[in-house]
This record gives sequence, structure tokens and C-alpha cells, in this order.
Amino acid sequence: NGSISPEQAIFSGSNLIIDLFKSINEHKIKKEKETIKEKNHIKPIDPYTHIAIEELQLSVRPYNCLKRAQINTIGDLLEYSPEKLLELKNFGRKSADEVFATLK
Repeated sequence: NGSISPEQAIFSGSNLIIDLFKSINEHKIKKEKETIKEKNHIKPIDPYTHIAIEELQLSVRPYNCLKRAQINTIGDLLEYSPEKLLELKNFGRKSADEVFATLK
């Protein structure tokens, strides 16, 4: 007649739920592995980017210009192109040359 017993219904339903949880768990594991791979591909932070510009021992004019522009670390300094640095007030070619020579 096509009907199933209560035991068969429970067994069948249990297997469906188990399969559902397995697929959810496998999906979660795949996501975690992808996240770990992405974290491993992140570029390591250069340890020099957190050095304060005071440690560069620049002369007074370039140091004051950089401080006035709120450039406090080498990382901040590296965000500026040479052209942008020259646009800073009182920051001329000589100051730029001194900064670049110190960074090398």
C-alpha cells in the first residue's frame, strides 16, 4: 500500500537531518580553510613602518615640516610621493634630498 512504519519514518528522517548537518559542517570547514588561506596571503607588515621620524635624525626644517603635516612614522612618510612632499609648506628640494638620503 506504499506506507512505511513509524520506525522507518524516524530512521529516514534522522538520516536526512544527519546528511543536512554534515553538508553544513563541510561547508563551514571549507569556509574556514579559505579564510586561513586568505590570511596567509596577506603581505607581512614591514617592521620599519612603525619607526618614528625622530629616529631619522633629520635637521630642524625637514623634521618640523613633516611634523606639521602630521607625518609621524616612516609608514606615514612612505604614503607620500616625492611630489606631494615638495608641496608641503617650507619643504624644498634640499629637505627632500635629506629625507630620501636618510631613508636609503
